[in-house]
Amino acid sequence: MRNKAQAGDAIKYLIIAVVMIAIILFGYYSLQKIQVKICHTELAKFELSLKDLDTTVKAGSVSEKSFDIPCNADEVYFFDLNEPPAPEVMESLPLMKDSVLSKAQKNVFLIKDNEIVESLYIGNLSLSHPSYLCIVPQYEKMSLFIEGNGKSVSIVPACQQAECTYLPMHPTNSEAAMILSEAKRFGDSAYCKNCPRYVMDEFARFVQTNENFELSRKYEYCPETGLTNVEVEIRPKNGAEGQSLILFESIPKDCIDNLQKYLAQPLDPERADIKADPLIMWRFDKIKSEEKFSYTLNAELSKECREAIRGIAVAKVIENGIIVEVPDMPAPGAGNSGQNTAPTFSLPAQQRMQARIGEAQLILEDVVEFARDTETPREQLGFNVVKQTNPDSAECFISLNRHLLCIPKVNEATYSDVTVEAFDLGLKTESKFRLYLYPYVAATTCGDNVCQGSEDCVSCQKDCGICTVDSPQKRFLCAYLEGGQRCSKEVVCEDRISLYGDIGKCGCLFGLNCKQQYNCAEYKLTSCEAQPSCGEGIKQAEMPC
Repeated sequence: MRNKAQAGDAIKYLIIAVVMIAIILFGYYSLQKIQVKICHTELAKFELSLKDLDTTVKAGSVSEKSFDIPCNADEVYFFDLNEPPAPEVMESLPLMKDSVLSKAQKNVFLIKDNEIVESLYIGNLSLSHPSYLCIVPQYEKMSLFIEGNGKSVSIVPACQQAECTYLPMHPTNSEAAMILSEAKRFGDSAYCKNCPRYVMDEFARFVQTNENFELSRKYEYCPETGLTNVEVEIRPKNGAEGQSLILFESIPKDCIDNLQKYLAQPLDPERADIKADPLIMWRFDKIKSEEKFSYTLNAELSKECREAIRGIAVAKVIENGIIVEVPDMPAPGAGNSGQNTAPTFSLPAQQRMQARIGEAQLILEDVVEFARDTETPREQLGFNVVKQTNPDSAECFISLNRHLLCIPKVNEATYSDVTVEAFDLGLKTESKFRLYLYPYVAATTCGDNVCQGSEDCVSCQKDCGICTVDSPQKRFLCAYLEGGQRCSKEVVCEDRISLYGDIGKCGCLFGLNCKQQYNCAEYKLTSCEAQPSCGEGIKQAEMPC
């Protein structure tokens, strides 16, 4: 009897379980049907709210509108079918690639769980570079600025609207060679810890990095503030890891002539080096997963400028990556022909200087003016002093890749033939001039309380006082410390490049590295305590005077 009772209970529980499962399944499928109906209703409302935008929005009018996003979609894509994105851009958008490139009459796509929920046509859209727009709904809503253009409408995300319009970067070898060469020239003329020293080595690292990392960029412009936020994304491929990675962001000068002027916020100097004309070098100690960084400009970037900005990544070490063969590095700026020619370069035949031993004198303020190059802008050429026939008479060198300076070693009438080269990677042209020295005669005694004869604010501060902004000596100091620009303010001691390319607390007059043991009297340096124009509280470092 007990076994029969137990069997009956089991059957009863089994029936109850089956009924409960049936109820749950019925409820689930009923809910699914309701959700599908709701989704269809929301899609119909969404399509109606966007229908025929090109004809319903008045030409010249601009308005901000908010839209409800149907079916809890993850992303909404808009495409310009008149000028569709480039094929390489569409490769990163595989779900919509065939439809857009075949020019089917669909220019809006709703995506959920990496699948197309719906596609529709809302009229003639005119979109800025890269000819598509990706919106990330916030609380199932999106906000857009809509501007009527007559036969089309332009749409821009509202200022607080999240978006996902990433443009993949596919730098060519020629672009990489040009950016690396520009960065090297910057490093040659200014203190730049992360600038490349050897372009060929960096190019080889670029080739490997380009194979193992993906780069993409997006632009977010806010019409209300006039600010453009530029965001760059670095993504490792197939588990690759990069160490000591530098990302170079090159902006054409025609778009941003001076980066420092247009940066809405200063960049962290511990993370980025900036060349105002204009190049940014971002530093990453290690990249194992997706990394993003951004900067904001006080300007709207045109379509042409967005297309022209270039970026490359160079990792010193790549782990778990693919190794590829490194091709020959093309000449930067050689164009489609791949050919590069040597610059033309011709200096004036003669120069003169007073033989004041140990005093750096500006011989030519700008050697760049005497160079030309068919393929490369002359500001991007490099310059070196390569030979002197009488090196015991004077030491000549190039400062900041622009100024030619010489320091006399003897106080006598003599001359030296000085050869300077202008170079563009491996191609160079030399130009020679004769430097005449004439003796320096100190006709007066420093310390007699009379500033006379050859005395000046450099050679005799006791008699002539501290160099002022308008004095030739101070203007000369400004000429090489400020990259050739005449100063309109006092020059103070701070971290700067020395005449010899070293960094340190600068000497008050001639920018020598105070940590090196130079003879203070010979180089005519004074302590900052005795030189108020150097700035209050700033001391020279480790130079016994």
